[in-house]
Amino acid sequence: MRFTLLRLACTALLLTTAFLIVRVSAADPSWHIISDDTYASFVRNWNDGAQPVFCATIRSKGDWKTVFAPAVTMGNKRPIMPPDEFFTQNDLFVVAKVEPPFFASASPWRVNTLDTRDGTVILDFDFAPVSQMAGGKFKHTLIVSAPKPQTPPHTAIFRQSGTEVCRVVF
Repeated sequence: MRFTLLRLACTALLLTTAFLIVRVSAADPSWHIISDDTYASFVRNWNDGAQPVFCATIRSKGDWKTVFAPAVTMGNKRPIMPPDEFFTQNDLFVVAKVEPPFFASASPWRVNTLDTRDGTVILDFDFAPVSQMAGGKFKHTLIVSAPKPQTPPHTAIFRQSGTEVCRVVF
């Protein structure tokens, strides 16, 4: 009886460990989402009537300043942008939409894939807000950080649920 329980416990431990290894290796650790409240900045205004989805690629501090404006408020201790050394190793891919505000416990954004093929970065994402509040509009922003590739890409394609919504050539 003791041997059977020990064997059962070991088998469960091995299966749990194998599951965790598969789950960790299946995730793509090369990119991550940066919360839109990490920095005291907001995406500058654009004509959302003509361009409902705003997309940008940020490869330097100068690019950051072109896309984002500082949102300085009293008592705010958050930095306005990433440090200089961040951009020596990382690129940012930004997507923004103007939509009604909503209540949510989780982000409305989901990144499906971020791939680089033949000098083109392809970011595929979903946007699914829930429980809209009444009135007004709000900028919802997705910021994805990825390591700079050895060969710099020349194009970024942004897809929402598989459909191209914008293309940035740099």
